[in-house]
Amino acid sequence: MSKVILETGKYYWCRQKHERIWRICYIGQDSDERQWYHLLGCGPAVEVSQMDLSYFDWLEIPFPG
Repeated sequence: MSKVILETGKYYWCRQKHERIWRICYIGQDSDERQWYHLLGCGPAVEVSQMDLSYFDWLEIPFPG
């Protein structure tokens, strides 16, 4: 299984593998160079290093605006 690598400044369609609902997220970075997962329209950001990315499907997309 390959390791998932998300790029800062990119937008993705994402979903937990057990779900059918795809959501749009943005991967941001703070001044300490920590990556943050921002699920657009939902709750607070989550630090990417605290997530198990293998539980998600990811599809990079262009800016959704």
